[in-house]
Amino acid sequence: MTDHENHCLGVVATFLENQGDGTIAPAPFHKTLKADIQRRTNREVRDNTFADMVKNRGLTRQQVQGMIDSVMSTRKHDDLVVLVSNQLTKESFVPSRSRAMVENVRKYLAKRLDPTNRLLAVAQKKIEFELSEISPALLSSPSVITKIISHLSTLNHKEWQLIRSTYSDEFLNAMFAVQIYEQELPPPNPQSQEENA
Repeated sequence: MTDHENHCLGVVATFLENQGDGTIAPAPFHKTLKADIQRRTNREVRDNTFADMVKNRGLTRQQVQGMIDSVMSTRKHDDLVVLVSNQLTKESFVPSRSRAMVENVRKYLAKRLDPTNRLLAVAQKKIEFELSEISPALLSSPSVITKIISHLSTLNHKEWQLIRSTYSDEFLNAMFAVQIYEQELPPPNPQSQEENA
């Protein structure tokens, strides 16, 4: 087939339109899918049975759906960055610190797309658990990011230490900020906002 690459990209775009949320960029997804297929087919493993071949070299529907589910669309990614940035402004973060935080939010969102990065996956699960244990009063605070960072930073988890030593303290804070918005936490209480105004 001539022009195989463009044809493949068209098929992937149509597939994502039907399976995804309509906002996942087909070109990067195609590149990821192609790399995964090449990695599987180039494995130096002897397949004794058809089941072995499918397991070692095949890509199941569940695995492809998992890839789709794990990819945050560009639009959602940007929306999340804007949410964090706006909240930092509301909380009167110093502009240089706010820029550093937003930069680390983008860095975290990019790095966690790698499904093999177990360090981030384990730390993310720990953050999700800790956020589920936080009181609603703290979550409804007008300065939610500042208070959550302050609270979570006091916890001495090995996951926190690994993130700090591998990335940075600001990267860990960015992870906290992202998870606040991804947890679908209850919206801030308007009454407490009025009291603080």
